[in-house]
Amino acid sequence: MWDQILQDTRVSRAAIDTITVQRLESLAPSASAEDMRQITEWMHCKEIFPDVSELVTRDVLLRNIAAVPCMIPSLRTLFENLKYLEPCCTILRNLLDPKKKRTIRAGLASCYKHPARVCVDFDEHDTRFRSPGAVDGDRWLAYAQLWAYCLRHFPDMTAVAPRKERSKEKPAVKGSNPALWHGLGKLAVSLGFQSQAAIDLASKDPDRELASQFLRHARPGSQAENGCIEDITKILDRMRQDRSERHQPETTSANPLALERRCGRPFEDDHVRDERHLFVPFLWADVRASGSNITTLFVKRDLFSACLGLGPGEVIAALFVYIYSVAYVSQASP
Repeated sequence: MWDQILQDTRVSRAAIDTITVQRLESLAPSASAEDMRQITEWMHCKEIFPDVSELVTRDVLLRNIAAVPCMIPSLRTLFENLKYLEPCCTILRNLLDPKKKRTIRAGLASCYKHPARVCVDFDEHDTRFRSPGAVDGDRWLAYAQLWAYCLRHFPDMTAVAPRKERSKEKPAVKGSNPALWHGLGKLAVSLGFQSQAAIDLASKDPDRELASQFLRHARPGSQAENGCIEDITKILDRMRQDRSERHQPETTSANPLALERRCGRPFEDDHVRDERHLFVPFLWADVRASGSNITTLFVKRDLFSACLGLGPGEVIAALFVYIYSVAYVSQASP
């Protein structure tokens, strides 16, 4: 990205000093008018690239910065974002054989079997299907959906909580939710990842485990009777998750976004607000909205694109997701 900023100039990398990096990191000049206004002011005052004196060259640098299609990265933002991805990696490794030392991507690819129908989750209640296409594209689409699941649910599946809001108490570590682990296994198997660990997770009865957990906490020291567990599971079976109203995902806003919210593990309020939109059709959608400021949802889309962007083998899957992602956005309630 920094080489792109320097392109069409004779400016060397040595001109990228610490202050310039600190000023530009995590800004989104093509999406945020306020970010671009600030960058322009810094360029005119020589607060960035102070060693570049030629006005023509500085104009080219400013034009290159304005053309950056994403948030401007740095090593600091990279390491901060790893703190968000780490609990997701912990979750996904539970789908693999721990004895085999492979990357997550390689491990999942080794157990992938092209399904008869390709499924895409648009939200918790909306799964759509199509006939299979190219294996590479469908496998990458499936892989990305597992990552999106982990980004949504990491606080309820690991010992890692969102970051603390200043006005609130520290978020409690929720522990491991059996229903979400069952959901992960079921999703993985339906997507084509036929690992034994995924099959085992999908075959478990999360309601019985939740009922047993409830009884252990409600009546510590007592033996959980099967009759009580059955009664609770029947109640859980009758309950259905309310279908929340679908709102238009907002990637820009009139409100400024603080720098600490532009990278890293999300803050609690941001995660609660954004998690309903963390599905591949929206995360991959070609939404090029621009406004005064970016939102935390823009930040998550940017991170997802950086880590799970589309490669040459994923074109067919990308076309499918793009066609339906337009409908996803256009049908959202204002």
